[in-house]
Amino acid sequence: MLYLNERSISRLQAIVIVAVVVIAAVVGMLYYFLYYLPTQRIAALPAKEKITIGIAQSLSGPISAQVMMWHSHYKWIIEDYNAKGGLYIPEYGKKLPITYIEYDDESDIHKMLMLTEKLILIDKVDLIFAPCTTGFIYAASSLYEKYHYPVIALTYGSQAGAEKMKRGELKYLFQTLASPSEVGEAVCGLLEYVRDRYGPLGNIGILYHLDQHGIEHAAAIVGSLSLKGFSITMYESYPFMTTEFKPLISKLMEANVETVILCGYEGAFFVRDAMAMRYNPKFLLLGPSGVETPGMAFGPLGFTLDQIKGIMLYIGPSASYTENDFLKQWAEEHKERSRAIYRNEYGYPYPPSATFYAGLQCLFEAVQKVGLDKEKIMETLRTEYFNTILGKMRFRPGYSPETELGGGIIEQWQYRPIMDVIWPLKAKSADIIYPKPSWPS
Repeated sequence: MLYLNERSISRLQAIVIVAVVVIAAVVGMLYYFLYYLPTQRIAALPAKEKITIGIAQSLSGPISAQVMMWHSHYKWIIEDYNAKGGLYIPEYGKKLPITYIEYDDESDIHKMLMLTEKLILIDKVDLIFAPCTTGFIYAASSLYEKYHYPVIALTYGSQAGAEKMKRGELKYLFQTLASPSEVGEAVCGLLEYVRDRYGPLGNIGILYHLDQHGIEHAAAIVGSLSLKGFSITMYESYPFMTTEFKPLISKLMEANVETVILCGYEGAFFVRDAMAMRYNPKFLLLGPSGVETPGMAFGPLGFTLDQIKGIMLYIGPSASYTENDFLKQWAEEHKERSRAIYRNEYGYPYPPSATFYAGLQCLFEAVQKVGLDKEKIMETLRTEYFNTILGKMRFRPGYSPETELGGGIIEQWQYRPIMDVIWPLKAKSADIIYPKPSWPS
């Protein structure tokens, strides 16, 4: 039989009392941190029923065609997240639908800057999407820094901007395309490969438009080629968004240029005039110009696959939409969505389509992780990996992003209505066709 004296009972009572107090304290702390404090924080936040994203871009004027071709992913990703209830905002503890404010800058860079500030200061948008083309985005980047808005730039590749990113002077701008130095190295590597495999390349001519994209890409390509011993026969500029290339083509023909690199957005007009003049270089590499976009190339531009077979494009990182089952399906979905834009059957993705979409996914996933605090979004985008349609992806300030399924820098039209990656070799979906086939009769 167990006997307890008064002292033992007092000791047991004390232990029970202490245990009860500790349990009560733990329960109270859990309640405070898990329920009460979050509730108070949400109560202290301003009422919010939606997330607002703003953009000033060229819906009219000479750049409007580029916006139509390259910026459809902005609205598509909003549609996709809204279809799942919106964007989860941690500080509110729920998903909020996304709305979109869009202004037309009329292809005027000064108007774009004015409208971007209006979005920030008057509309007070939560997030901002970048305008179209390198020059416009580079100009707007100072506003992103001033007002601390993290922005994913789709149609952007500036070496001046890349150097600022590396130095930490542009912390809020994130690029999805390769920098001019990366393009220069890729072009040089491809030309070395062609020279070693097929023999001398003949005279090299480089044309570039007088805009930031053309000037910086041409300079980077010339610099890389010069370091490897290539000589440039012709190096000439032309006006931004020109539609007339016959005088320059005459010069190329007179100089017997067989390798042509055009750094600009006007490649479709160059191809049109080259076909008309029966000028058929063995190597033809264009900048982003619409020729790479199936819905545009085989629709409004009126080309056939036989006409553009062998033409190459520098733009990346891009994925192969023919080598991966998931991306094959994504390409079919892209085709269906593009029908409303091009009204034809050729709505397949252009080379960096998936990279553009994945870059926007990174922005949305950063918000879902850290909320609407712009400093936290920026730091998250600078330091972390994200799950995207291209697998794991992370941004690298001053360079193209790292992706599991991307990596192509140069693509070529070959035998199907979607471009093949040909360089670098580790990312290729096909070997290069060289020389470029002659224009069909």
